[in-house]
Amino acid sequence: RANSLVYHPLNNNNSLHSVINEPTYNDSSPAPTMAAAVPACDFTDVVAPGLCVQRWVFHIVLNVFEFGKNVRNGEPIDATGNFIFKFLYLRCPNMTDAILSTCSVMTVADAEISAQITLQ
Repeated sequence: RANSLVYHPLNNNNSLHSVINEPTYNDSSPAPTMAAAVPACDFTDVVAPGLCVQRWVFHIVLNVFEFGKNVRNGEPIDATGNFIFKFLYLRCPNMTDAILSTCSVMTVADAEISAQITLQ
């Protein structure tokens, strides 16, 4: 979902500053508009051949504060945290023909992807 990215840092002094280049659309937009705004399906992916595989790229800017650390001298900092984002499901009868006018939003709960990532 648009603007759903959340960062839960292990160090409470750290925070999410911004997300750049997240696919932008309004969650209340018509389904075909949302389908056109998200990354295209790759049906040739070796992990899931024949299925729609999308690559989402998020450029995340964090506010990181570690008392007493000087990053200019190469001293490592820790931005470890849990990154969470949600997405909704769209049903499109045939994604291979690039005709998105028949897409519809599925009435199921949002899916959530979460990963704890160590950044140093």
